[in-house]
Amino acid sequence: MTLELITKSHGAIDSGFFSSFMKFVRFDDYAFATSHLCTLVKKTAENPDLYETSILSYNVNQFWKLENSHLNTILKHINSKDFDGDESLSNLVGFDDALSAKEEEALYNNGELIPVQISPDESIISLGIYKVSALHFGRFSMYVSNGGFFGWDKKMPAFAEDAIESMKNSKRDFYKDIKKETLI
Repeated sequence: MTLELITKSHGAIDSGFFSSFMKFVRFDDYAFATSHLCTLVKKTAENPDLYETSILSYNVNQFWKLENSHLNTILKHINSKDFDGDESLSNLVGFDDALSAKEEEALYNNGELIPVQISPDESIISLGIYKVSALHFGRFSMYVSNGGFFGWDKKMPAFAEDAIESMKNSKRDFYKDIKKETLI
């Protein structure tokens, strides 16, 4: 489900997951591997002196290509003669472990490093061309780590658990505000 994220630089943008495809997260024109974004969250939460880093991004068109491929797999399964209507689709929906070696290679070959900066007063997070209030970035981080609006279909991936635990224990003010809101 799409999350409308309010940015300081571009107004409302589409972000988050789309349908049951959860390997990548959209951020308007960017698409991040979900595991990479959770690692970024963990890194910023655990290192209060960290103000600059980066994250690898696909062009958002690559996100849509992968999402469409995922959806076609589900539709082919539903239309197959083996589908009996009562069968669970849980093996095809949600997060299916980590990125494949092919997907990781494509990220590094076709992606670009996006600078991430935290303002000195920690009120603004910049991801490439986008500037987001720290509170909205914290909310977005919690949304992604929890598997979007509907959560992880199966067990929460370890990288998401690590991100939530790091936010929970963070000394950064914007993660403290998220703790108050979400009661983690």
